[in-house]
Parts: sequence; C-alpha cells; structure tokens
Amino acid sequence: MSYFSGKAQFRWGRGGAFMACCVGAGLFAPWVSAQAVPGAPAESTPATAAAEAAPEAAPPVDAAAAAYAMKCMGCHTIGGGVLSGPDLKNAATYPRQTVLDGIKRMEKNVGTISEEDLTMLADFLLAPDAAARIDAHRQQVQMREAASMAPPNAELGRALFTGRTAFANGGAACAACHQAGGRGGNLAVSLEDAFTRLGAQPLQATTEAPGFPVMRAIYTPLPVTKQEAMHVVKYLEEISANPVPKSSFPMHLAGIGGTALVLVLLGKSTAKRVAGTRARMVADACRRSDQGANRRRKN
Repeated sequence: MSYFSGKAQFRWGRGGAFMACCVGAGLFAPWVSAQAVPGAPAESTPATAAAEAAPEAAPPVDAAAAAYAMKCMGCHTIGGGVLSGPDLKNAATYPRQTVLDGIKRMEKNVGTISEEDLTMLADFLLAPDAAARIDAHRQQVQMREAASMAPPNAELGRALFTGRTAFANGGAACAACHQAGGRGGNLAVSLEDAFTRLGAQPLQATTEAPGFPVMRAIYTPLPVTKQEAMHVVKYLEEISANPVPKSSFPMHLAGIGGTALVLVLLGKSTAKRVAGTRARMVADACRRSDQGANRRRKN
C-alpha cells in the first residue's frame, strides 16, 4: 500500500510539475511576448490594426477659400493675371474698407452676399497667403472629386455642351450661346481657349454656379450638376489643347455678302414686276383710247 501510495505520490509529483510549468508559461507568456526582440517585427494588436486601417483624416475645409472659389474665381485670379475681372494680387495692400466696398459691388454679378461672407472674403483677400490657400483648396477639391465622382469624360462633355445629351436638370446647352470646338452660337464669349485662360477650378465653379446675370437666370432654377460640370470642363480642356483651325476666310463677310446678294436679287425681281405691271397698264390705256377713237369715227 505504501508502495502504491508512494508511486501515486511520485506520479502526482511529476504531473504537478508538468501542470506548474504550463501555468507558469501561461502567466509569463504576456510578459515574454511584450518584450521587443531585436530585429523582429512588432506584433499587431487589435488596437494597432484598427489604427493602421483607419484612413488618414482629411484636412479641414478652408471656408474662405471655398467661398472665393465659388463666388469670385470665375472672374478674378490672385496673381494669375486678368480675366474678365482684374487680378486681385494687390488686394492685400488696400485699406480694408476699400476691399469690403469692392466685394459689395460684386453683388450685381453673384447675388446677395451675407455680412458673414463679406467679412470672411475681405479677411481672405487681405491675407498674404491667399494665393497659396486657393492652390491648396483647388488640390483638395480635385482629390475629393476624384475619389467620389466618375472620371471626367471629354466626349460626354462634348455631348452636354452641344446639346446632344440634355443636362439632368433641363438647363440649356452651352452651345446655345457659346462656341467651342468650332460649334455653337455667338451670343456670348467664345470658350475656345477658356481652359487656357481660366483653368479647371474657375471653369468648374462658373459652370456649377454662374455669376453672370443672364447665366444665373437660366441655370439657378435648372442647375448643372457637379459631375456634368466636370465633363464639360474636360471637353474645354481638350479643345484648348487641340484648337480647331480658324478659317482664313472671314465668315462674317460671307454673311454680309450673302445678304447683299439676296437684296439685289429681290430688287431686280421687284423691278421686273413693276416694269411688267406698268407696261400692261400703258397697253390697256392705249387700247381703250383706240377703241374710243374708233367709236367716235363711226358716229
């Protein structure tokens, strides 16, 4: 009995040692794994994995630069030269009240500007880093649009510009007033080199929210979508890169000449009709006179 008891104790002793080793390994495993092994990659934990998977936070939107891009960039640059409005690169040197008054005068083109926006735009134009902030805003907008929109397509832009494809909200085709790629009307300025003169962001802003009175009246109730504006701007970029050769013959003179020719032909036709009518009237008068003379002789 003592033998078996001793044997059992011996067996229990070996089992206990084994269990103790397992428990010890379990207790010390976290400590061991937490120690950095030189040259070994760091172990990924749920917290670090989530941090690594999280997208980089987008930079905050510059509200003043965004307001300038929407309301002013279609006509003005800051150091980029004169467009339909003056270059505002020297605005930072003007008295504040002069800048405020100038922005207020632009309400006739862009609509009512709130006092908050008026103050924000004035602060922006008076800041020495306004041009750099516009560039940063432009890049931010382009990255955001590239991530959320379909890539701009010049062929789709051509179809929208010429009216072959209607705008989603029913706005008039650009070609009704503007010319680009050798097509379109002449009621408004030609857009053949608009991309070269203005660049993508001002064209995008003007197409989405035009500031010109006639365009604003047409497109405010029937706005062009951001995606459509991207397609149209891409088409204008292509047109600027591959301009249509201009005809050496002045087409306006052809129109004047054609009109003059039509008037001459109409004049000749009218003269012939008048001459023919006069001749018939003279012949009738002579015939009646001869008939009267013959009756008198018979009497």
